[in-house]
Amino acid sequence: MDPHSLFSLNDHLEAVSQHPLEVLERTVDFEYFRPWWSKG
Repeated sequence: MDPHSLFSLNDHLEAVSQHPLEVLERTVDFEYFRPWWSKG
């Protein structure tokens, strides 16, 4: 992040203000686990 760029600061603030579950949803493919969850 370039500390002299306002756009960079805006991008950084947007990234850190996201809800942790939204970040997790984009990171983990939960569909991979669906067969195990639906067996129960």
